[in-house]
Amino acid sequence: MRTRSIVMAAMAVCVVLLALAVTRALNPKPVGAQTQPTFSGVGVGYDVEPIAPRQVNLNTIPLIAYSAKFLGGTILPPNPLRPEVADPLVPGTYRTAINVRNPSWSNRARIRKYVVIANREDAPFGPVTKPVIYYVGPTQGFEIDYQDVLKLLGPNWNPNQFIKGWVVLESDIPLDVTGVYTMKNVEPHLATTG
Repeated sequence: MRTRSIVMAAMAVCVVLLALAVTRALNPKPVGAQTQPTFSGVGVGYDVEPIAPRQVNLNTIPLIAYSAKFLGGTILPPNPLRPEVADPLVPGTYRTAINVRNPSWSNRARIRKYVVIANREDAPFGPVTKPVIYYVGPTQGFEIDYQDVLKLLGPNWNPNQFIKGWVVLESDIPLDVTGVYTMKNVEPHLATTG
């Protein structure tokens, strides 16, 4: 699955570079004109990943934990002629949906959910949200998306800030947890004036 995601992302980057080269060739910049960047999306990446469980203890109570990677928001290149290489993610709009299902036909699941924000290694550690408890009936399920994560982060969180981290689920019974990841590249277009 990861190889397919890497290949799709590489193909999307190639499409962006090819489109940029064709745009420049077809629309040469007139002498003395100024360049104004605009952005649009081209190329799409998509991946579905099952989230593996692990055993944890909460005050000596054994639980099953799932840490689903979460990405949300848009990364724009600061300079469309020379995109930053410091960010490990390419410019684009990223979204994550985490699907959670109680596969039991008879037991209700008690699920404790919280978000852990991941900052760069040279920055202070990101916040951990207050846990929220859910009770999910037999064979029922729900989805956690970008808006749900923003709600957990609270009103002081900037909704325009790119989010990287984990949605952590701790349950008293095994769950089906799947991460659905989408990404749309952001391609710089150069409009000339003058």
